[in-house]
Amino acid sequence: MFRQFFSTYFTAILSITLLVTSVFVSYFTPLQLHAQTTGTENSVLHITPDKATYTIGETITVDIRLNTKEYKITGAEIHLTYPTTGLDVKNVELGTFMPVVLQPTQLSPGSISFIVGSTPEQAVTGSESLAKITFQAIQESNPTLSFTPSTVITAVGYTTNILDTTSPLALTITNPTTPTATPTVIPGNGLAGTYFNNKNFTGSAITRTDSTINFNWGTQKPHASIAADTYSVRWVGYVVPKASETYTFYMRADDGVRVWVNNQRIVDYWGDQAATERSGKIAFTKDQKYPIKIEYYENYGNAVAELRWSSPSTKKQVLPQAQLYTQ
Repeated sequence: MFRQFFSTYFTAILSITLLVTSVFVSYFTPLQLHAQTTGTENSVLHITPDKATYTIGETITVDIRLNTKEYKITGAEIHLTYPTTGLDVKNVELGTFMPVVLQPTQLSPGSISFIVGSTPEQAVTGSESLAKITFQAIQESNPTLSFTPSTVITAVGYTTNILDTTSPLALTITNPTTPTATPTVIPGNGLAGTYFNNKNFTGSAITRTDSTINFNWGTQKPHASIAADTYSVRWVGYVVPKASETYTFYMRADDGVRVWVNNQRIVDYWGDQAATERSGKIAFTKDQKYPIKIEYYENYGNAVAELRWSSPSTKKQVLPQAQLYTQ
């Protein structure tokens, strides 16, 4: 009976010693990433960019996230490649899901590698962030980010391959476009008018800027130094249309008048007459400057010189100062 009691007592002491030894060894043994067996389940690694299209100089942040059907995770080994022609690595920020850095981040042109782990093991409850990597877009291109063989380690010793559903990740880097500057519209100042003291544009003259051609002088002088009869005026400058369409120019004159627009003579009556309106048409392109010249003479009696225009979008009106330029 003593021998039976001693045998039972010794067996119990040995079992307790082995259990304590097993716990001690298990607790203080460093985390091993290279397991002996390969599991049948697969993990999914996602690369999530903050957007898909960037311009040169912009910052690109990608989030490497883990989603797995495994039990609990003790480590992860990640290898990511990228093209150096379009991207430059600025920062690698490891996540807190696996806080133990087993191998510092290794950077080389075109690749990023790191190994992380956790004690105790971490349960993946959905999608967990392993790292955020910041790149700078340095060249117009269509770079892709992809994983070379990467693994995760489970608590039961399985090494599982990663099935990546987002690798390679395609990005687009474009040249920033310079916005087209809106041209500053400078209001017109009118036409330059040269007044001669005779009907044939010779002799003494004065020059001034007339905001519009809208004169009904009657029997009065057009200027203090010009006689009330037998004088001539030449107006020159530019006209700028407000729309791309055909415009009609109307010239009402007493006496003779000739009108050129874009070097085309569209009104021509060089003779004495009572106030009479004549017209001509010309096609324009919006906001373009077209040269305009008007020659007019007054013989005797009343004097009138009035320039109007119209178009499908512009009602008939005195050609406004805003559309007339001396240069």
